[in-house]
Amino acid sequence: MYRKLPFFFCIVIVVLFIGCSKYNSEKETLPLQEETVSPRIETLPEHDKQLTTLAKVLAGMPVQNDARFTKVTSKKTWFLYKTIFGNIWDDFIESRSTPMNEWSKKNLKDVHKTSKTVFYPFGGPDFALAYSIFPNANRYILMGLEPVGIVPNVALLSDTTFKSFSKNMINSMKTYCSFGFFITKEMQQDLSIRSVNGVLPIIMIMMAREEILLHNITPIYLDSNANKIKRSNSTKGINSTEHNGIEGIEILFSKKGKKKIDVCYYFKTDLSNASPTAIKTIESFLHKTDDSVVTFLKAASYLMHNTVFSKIQDMILQNSTTILQDDSGIPIKAMDTTIWDIELYGVYTKPIGVFKHQYQQQMFKQYALFSKGQFMFGYGYKHTPGSSNIQVFQKREKQ
Repeated sequence: MYRKLPFFFCIVIVVLFIGCSKYNSEKETLPLQEETVSPRIETLPEHDKQLTTLAKVLAGMPVQNDARFTKVTSKKTWFLYKTIFGNIWDDFIESRSTPMNEWSKKNLKDVHKTSKTVFYPFGGPDFALAYSIFPNANRYILMGLEPVGIVPNVALLSDTTFKSFSKNMINSMKTYCSFGFFITKEMQQDLSIRSVNGVLPIIMIMMAREEILLHNITPIYLDSNANKIKRSNSTKGINSTEHNGIEGIEILFSKKGKKKIDVCYYFKTDLSNASPTAIKTIESFLHKTDDSVVTFLKAASYLMHNTVFSKIQDMILQNSTTILQDDSGIPIKAMDTTIWDIELYGVYTKPIGVFKHQYQQQMFKQYALFSKGQFMFGYGYKHTPGSSNIQVFQKREKQ
């Protein structure tokens, strides 16, 4: 998202992966959305223990009485990994995730009641912060340019691959936990190992750390009619001859103490005006999921300040009931105050140096008059507490 940041350590650890997802290589249209997503049930189906345990191992969390992982979790390298990753994540929870969650409970009460679908373009695999701010959502739709990836098969991974992946994962997660966002170019490099690539392991790690139970992971793609189609568990990706749709992954999960299935999607696609078909497909998919959509934007590289991203901006404005963002999202001049109620939080100052040309004089004036005060956590590129801004746009009901 912007220039590389320094890293102060690099650790090589050996992590065991087991390919254990319920994949189906046969192409078929999945059932209608309402039949597969968030069914409210009296008895929760048993979760996939292998997937859930694997996610815990990836996240540096102890697993009990599972001989399949003892060979790794009993070694000194594992305990070192567990300690280092645990410290990184604990700092993230204390400085960012928990304050965001508390702020959300106080300021987004109405949003939590009505918006059950979180649409997060430009966020990559950032499930954790979407979950911190919108813990009551049923559907999380994440999007980015990073490859989807697969649940790795231990038989395909050499010792060299273990070590390379371990180093790259700790790099990506340290950056994320320190600053609250991923750096696109660095993450693309960190996730480039052929046998263990993509964002799926990162999402699984975040879910494990949130004590989420995994039920199923299905590789999918969206066809031109926004139908979910199962695809083979391969690393060929969108450029293969397998399909011409939007490549993604569907993760069915249940939250701690909840008796229903929720879903997280990640889709890899370009959202610039050069991909109008993809934007239309995503719009159709949103219509199939929920009429009440909250769009979540953070550290979005000011893409929608440029005309080459006007189509995704228009789609968001048309289909969202709530937009929560920092100043790198939709420019405030695009918000029609006859349609949107606007709430401003935090402080607005000049963007960081690489984006200094995206300064918004109109936003500066409105913050000087109408800000509801600071919040003490970092959000977006101004990642130090007390320096960030958040805008909440809520669409007015039609009279």
